[in-house]
Amino acid sequence: MEAFKYAIDINQKRNLVVNLPTAVPVGKAEIVIIIQSLNDGQKRKVQIDLAARGNTPEQAADMRNRVISFEEDWNVPGMEIHDE
Repeated sequence: MEAFKYAIDINQKRNLVVNLPTAVPVGKAEIVIIIQSLNDGQKRKVQIDLAARGNTPEQAADMRNRVISFEEDWNVPGMEIHDE
């Protein structure tokens, strides 16, 4: 299993074109899509490579679902101190 991360802009037609690396074999595959909306100009400070840490895309999605309930509280001004 391979995990890839792409930052994209979603157009009005909601179309998505992804050029996969040539190392991805031809054939049937299961694709998990997680959409994280970003505000204008918002960037993530740190990217964590979960695949490199042994997590599958399914495990990453499960983790995201478990912490989504406190995302708004975590992103209030002043919480960036915890990122450091």
